[in-house]
Amino acid sequence: MTATTHCKNCGAEITGRYCAACGQHADVSIPSLHKLLVEALGDLYNFDSRLWRSLGLLFLKPGRLTRAYLEGRRARYVPPFRLYVVLSLLFFFLLAALPDSPDDEDLPVAESPAERGPAAPAADSTAAPAPQSEAGREAEAAVAAAPSGGFGIENTDDGGWECDLGGTESWNPEIRARLQRSCEKIAADKGNSFVRALVDNIPLMMFLFIPIVAAGMKVLYPLARRKYVEHLVFFLHFHAFFFLLATLAVLFSFFARLAPVLDAPVALLWAAGWIYLPVYLFLAMRRVYTQGRLATACKYTLLGGGYFFALMFTLVGFVIYTALTL
Repeated sequence: MTATTHCKNCGAEITGRYCAACGQHADVSIPSLHKLLVEALGDLYNFDSRLWRSLGLLFLKPGRLTRAYLEGRRARYVPPFRLYVVLSLLFFFLLAALPDSPDDEDLPVAESPAERGPAAPAADSTAAPAPQSEAGREAEAAVAAAPSGGFGIENTDDGGWECDLGGTESWNPEIRARLQRSCEKIAADKGNSFVRALVDNIPLMMFLFIPIVAAGMKVLYPLARRKYVEHLVFFLHFHAFFFLLATLAVLFSFFARLAPVLDAPVALLWAAGWIYLPVYLFLAMRRVYTQGRLATACKYTLLGGGYFFALMFTLVGFVIYTALTL
C-alpha cells in the first residue's frame, strides 16, 4: 500500500485502508491492467449478484424485499426505485422490440382513405341502383351530417374514420383547434399513432400513479405510524414485481408464437400469473404491515377499489393528455 497519511480526494487523515470521511481507498497508485480488469469485473459481479438476489426475493417472497429495506438490510439488494426503473424499462423495451408475430414484416401497411383514392367500382356496378337504395344512401348521409351532440370519431361508408366535433362549439378555440388536429391525425391512420403515443406515455403515467396509490395506503393505515416513503417503497416493489411478471409473459408469448407447441403451457402460465398477482399483493401486505388475515382482507378490498379508481382517473387523464399533444 502506498504510504499515504491524507486522503487524496478530501484531504482527511487516513488511519486505515479507506478514508473514514469519503470512503476512498488509501491506495491511489495507477493500477496494472490486470487489477483494472479485476476491479471492473468485480463491480459488475457485485451489481449482478445484487440484481439476481433482489429478483429472486421479489418474485418468490412477497413483501420480504420491502421488509429488508425498511429494516435497514439494503447492501445486498438493488434500491427500490432503481429496481422499478430497470424492470419497467426492460418490459417496455421488449414490448417495442419483439414483433407481434413472426410474419409482421409481411403485413401490408394500412392506408388512409385519402391515400387509397377513389374506390374501385364493384363487378356488378353496371346495374342501375334501385331508387330505394339511393334514397337510403341519401338518408344515411343526412344522418351522418347531422350534429351528434358530442365529439368523437365515426366510421364512414368507405371504411375510413372521420372526426365529429359536434357539441364543442363553445369550447376554448385553442383547445378546440388542437383537438381538431389530433382528431384528424387519429382518423388518418385509424388510431395507430394515438396508440403508440399512449403506450409511450404509460411510464410517465405510472410515475404519477404510484405516488397516488401510496397516499391511499397512508390513509388505510392511519395508526401504523409509518412514513409516506415506506408506503411508496412498498408499491415500488409491488409494481417492480408486476413488470417482472409482465416481462416474463411477453417473452413466453413470443416463444409460443415461434413454437406453437408451447401455446398450452404458455396459456397455463398466463392464468397462473393472473392468479398469483392478487395473491402476491395480499401476502405482501401481511408481511410488511404485520396485521391479521381479517384486517388485511378488509384493507385489501378497500385498496382494490381505490386502486381501480385511481388507475382509471390517471388513465383517462393521460388519454386526454395524449390526444391534445399528439
